[in-house]
Amino acid sequence: LIDSEWIVFNCEEDGGVVDEDGNCVFGSPTTTTTTTEPPTTTTSSTTTTTSTTTTTTLPPTTTTTHAPAPTTTTTTTTTVPPSPSCEEGSGDVTEGPTVIVFDGSCGTQAAGDTLGGYAMTSFEDDTRATGELEGRVITPSGDDLTFSENLSHAEIGSGWATWSHGYTGDVYIVPGGVVLTLTLPAGTLAFSFFAEPNNFEMLDITATAQDGTTSGPVPVDGDSGATFFGFYTTDPETPLECIEVSIDDADGFAVGEFAITQDPDQVGEAAPVCSPPVLLDQ
Repeated sequence: LIDSEWIVFNCEEDGGVVDEDGNCVFGSPTTTTTTTEPPTTTTSSTTTTTSTTTTTTLPPTTTTTHAPAPTTTTTTTTTVPPSPSCEEGSGDVTEGPTVIVFDGSCGTQAAGDTLGGYAMTSFEDDTRATGELEGRVITPSGDDLTFSENLSHAEIGSGWATWSHGYTGDVYIVPGGVVLTLTLPAGTLAFSFFAEPNNFEMLDITATAQDGTTSGPVPVDGDSGATFFGFYTTDPETPLECIEVSIDDADGFAVGEFAITQDPDQVGEAAPVCSPPVLLDQ
């Protein structure tokens, strides 16, 4: 047997190591370490993208006259109670040199049903587009009321801002510097209209019939002051033919709200030819 101490001495001398069994072992023992990693957990996340569309409704744009809102159309109907109709002959009445009479009794009130004893008929709604130039208007009988100039068709709130007594219908815009002549249909016994300046000022408007019968300068307020002008004949054998209307201002005016009485026996006959009215002596 080999002495154990000798084995240990010589083993160590030679660089070995004595193991548990007393054997001399050379080289470092290999230690194997096994590390168990915890399993990897894979989590799948599904991301949902939500698209939210927000629609905001803006209040409509208020249009005073011409420009409508580009995408929103708002129609506002305001009912204005009409003022009482006037009584003919209650105000400014001027007899002409012949049989034609001017009656301005109504002022800014709505016109009455009669003028000079004649039952008046209002013109029907003009269904043609606003903003278009027109040289005539169809009367209740189907004859023409003609203008000496082509006038722009408008309505109150669409091309023309104000009028009076709650009227919201058709008007016709007379350009600045123009003296307008209205040629009436044959057999016109009575005719009336309203007029208002373009400028929001008090300005004089004058209307004169073919025989020189005139309203004289009538002060008319351009802001909601449209004023009545009426003419009639006291002799059906001498009907109204032409009325000349002018304003003491360079920016024009509007006429509208026409009414008429026409001799039914002359409906369809040729209209008179207008010439400048005979002016009364001042």
